[in-house]
Amino acid sequence: MGREEAAEFPELADDPAWYPREDELSRVPFRGAASAGAVVDATVDVVAGLAGIAAVAGVLGMLHPLLLALLVVAALPAGWAEVLVARMGYATVHLLSTSLRRKWILNELMADRATAPEVRSYGMSRFLLAQFSAVTRVEQGERLRLARRQTGVRVLGEAFAALSAGVVYLTLGLLLVFGVVPLAEAATAALAVGVGRTTLIALMRTVSRCYEEGLYFTDYLDFCTLARERTPEPSPGAASPAFDTITLRDVSFSYPASDVAVLDRVNMEIKRGEIIALVGENGSGKSTPARILAGLYRPDRDEVRWDDVPTTEIDPAALRARIGYVPQDYTRWPLTARQNIEAGDARGDAPVIAAGAAAGLGPVVDRLPHGYDTLLDRRFAGGQELSGGQWQRIAIARGLYRDVPLLIFDEPTAAMDARAEHALFADVSARVLGRGAPAGEEDRQPRTVVLITHRMTSAQLADRIYVLDRGRIVEHGAHAGLMAQDGLYAELFRLHLAVYAAPSGAVEESGAAAG
Repeated sequence: MGREEAAEFPELADDPAWYPREDELSRVPFRGAASAGAVVDATVDVVAGLAGIAAVAGVLGMLHPLLLALLVVAALPAGWAEVLVARMGYATVHLLSTSLRRKWILNELMADRATAPEVRSYGMSRFLLAQFSAVTRVEQGERLRLARRQTGVRVLGEAFAALSAGVVYLTLGLLLVFGVVPLAEAATAALAVGVGRTTLIALMRTVSRCYEEGLYFTDYLDFCTLARERTPEPSPGAASPAFDTITLRDVSFSYPASDVAVLDRVNMEIKRGEIIALVGENGSGKSTPARILAGLYRPDRDEVRWDDVPTTEIDPAALRARIGYVPQDYTRWPLTARQNIEAGDARGDAPVIAAGAAAGLGPVVDRLPHGYDTLLDRRFAGGQELSGGQWQRIAIARGLYRDVPLLIFDEPTAAMDARAEHALFADVSARVLGRGAPAGEEDRQPRTVVLITHRMTSAQLADRIYVLDRGRIVEHGAHAGLMAQDGLYAELFRLHLAVYAAPSGAVEESGAAAG
């Protein structure tokens, strides 16, 4: 973001340490990748220009070598100006990258269907338009400054080029006066100088264009190199199809450019076939271990082990292929219900129906016009829309569909009420872990479940509960034992019951009294 924009709207200032590659991600695909073709076209034009210059150079060299040298000198100011103009344009594109990205974000916020209800209900259109206008003013100011600077450089370059051309013609006249060059040859030389100067200036501009596009293409190549460096190499090791124990040993984690640890020396043990619950207040760091277990984050120190194998020695793709991760911010894919569940891994009807049943999707799918083959996007003909809770069941079914030994549920049921969430996870416990399931409905190989939730009643289903507070595990054990300790877990559990388990009349009376 430019200085003026940051001063006018300081709350919008980017943190370059937090988004170190956001500008490259927004700039490289559009300008960098597209510059490859422009570089090729400009290179062809340069070769053609060099051929024309070679012809003129041959004529002037035969007439007098001094004329050829002076012609090159005459074209240098214009060439210098064009290269400098190209550098200015490239620097301005870099300077405006953040502003252009912010304009795109604001445009999406103003036009996206998901944000439309709040934009209308809160009357935010004027505010967002003001933000958009502020960014546009900064961009316009920078582009006007660029145009003025480029114009000044070009005028200066043309002035020196004209002066240099005058020197060339003066030299040619002196050669003619002193008889060094005959009149006929002088006329030919004058014509060749004119043609050569025009051709050489055009060549300089083409070289400048090639140079500018090459700068953007170099950005693209540098970004590709960075991507290769950041892409983990396939590891000779591989995660086993199952495991006996997953352990986190003194695991710490902090976000880039932050001194505050989100996790601080966390130790955790997950045994095969267990339900593990991670609970805590908002901001306690309970979702971070889930993302580390899922292979999305790498801890700052120490390690995670599948049995005796550190995950750093396991191919990340092989590790993720053995994990079903259901995030809180799941994706609503504009695909059919079946494709939303399969996520690109089609294995027939039976697994889809089983995952849907375990996630409680049966009644939802029965009301869809084409069942699991119904398109879930109203933007397309025949598309249907689901409620937030129904979409959450789709996301859970997507995780259950994967034939993996470890399932991670990172608060995916926020749109459900407490009873619906508890019933859902009780059903998942029965069907997936084979605990109390009807005959024939239990999973043949019970899987391990890690559940992150702020609803304490769902945590009762767990074999072991880890309570996090400010990035540290402060308590762990089974529900009964933690209640007996009368610590943070017991406090959170009682508060939860006071909100969700109180009779409706009592809640209303409490609310009236508070009012």
